[in-house]
Amino acid sequence: MIKRVLGQLLAIFVVGISPLIAADSAATVTEAVNQVTHGSLQTADTHPAKAGTRLQDGEYLKTGVKSRAELELASQSITRLGANTIFNYSVANNEIDLQAGTILFSKPKDGKQMNIKTASVTAAVVGSTGFAQVHGLSCLLGLIEGHGITLTIGGVNYIITVGEILKFTPGAPPQMYSFNVSLFV
Repeated sequence: MIKRVLGQLLAIFVVGISPLIAADSAATVTEAVNQVTHGSLQTADTHPAKAGTRLQDGEYLKTGVKSRAELELASQSITRLGANTIFNYSVANNEIDLQAGTILFSKPKDGKQMNIKTASVTAAVVGSTGFAQVHGLSCLLGLIEGHGITLTIGGVNYIITVGEILKFTPGAPPQMYSFNVSLFV
């Protein structure tokens, strides 16, 4: 009898707390301007996204022309999406999959690595603010403040530091540029 009651209480607790755990593991839209939609990678259905929309694993956010959005990720990172951006976030891997467009990211110094993945480049980010842009097969990543970012291209690691941009187009070697952070900001 006691085992059955304890089992039922445990089941009630797990069912009751599951939505709270899931809510903490989502990315939350904090701002949506003009045409911002979200959907699942498994279906073709899309829905308008507005402040408060929660993205779970397997969902994406897409901005239209003259549109932008801001997300708070489960890791407390803030990510801003520019126009014509397609963005997917995996809570389990703490990974951003940037398929197209431009993002500005701010990753707090909590020691947990966040990865930004594109078709050709993966960036390991810890305690940094920077930007990434994907246009076709070309990728551009830059660091505004914080620690260096390690970029992996074809199994080779490259490190960019504050005020540096790495540009990569498949078929050509990566190019490094310097920029004036104060003018950029």
